[in-house]
Amino acid sequence: MPTYSYKFDLTSSNVSLSSTDTVSNDGYDLSEFNGDPRGTPRVADWSDLSSMNEAEFDLFTKVLDIAPDSSFLASSVNNPVSINDYYWDTGAENRFFSITVCPRREVSYIDSNVITHSLYDFGSKNIIQDSVSSANMKVLVYFPNWEPNGGHQSITLTID
Repeated sequence: MPTYSYKFDLTSSNVSLSSTDTVSNDGYDLSEFNGDPRGTPRVADWSDLSSMNEAEFDLFTKVLDIAPDSSFLASSVNNPVSINDYYWDTGAENRFFSITVCPRREVSYIDSNVITHSLYDFGSKNIIQDSVSSANMKVLVYFPNWEPNGGHQSITLTID
């Protein structure tokens, strides 16, 4: 169990996918989160990240200890795109994508959330969504029913 409570997490191990693999949104093994107090997780998709503001971005990178150029697997289930670039099937449920945080080099990408400065500037806070033909990376997990403080308005601490 994590020592923090947050709406995003990463799988503990990498997932390897080749250019011929297909994977549905529920095809990832998220069993390590069974019984998690944050609720039932799903693979994060672009809609979970596309409107993130600077304060949310700072929390996201701090809690998950994300360094620039870090990439994770994600899903496009809630944001199907029409560009035919490294997709296995025509159905959005079979597409896997990478999310890269603070990319430091120019790459082709499908969508972006540029929070500060321009996309590749050193110190910029931004996220891009890209298609990948093969991958060996952690999966970005989202807890859709997560609530700060477990949904409590306040927490009482008793110190003995």
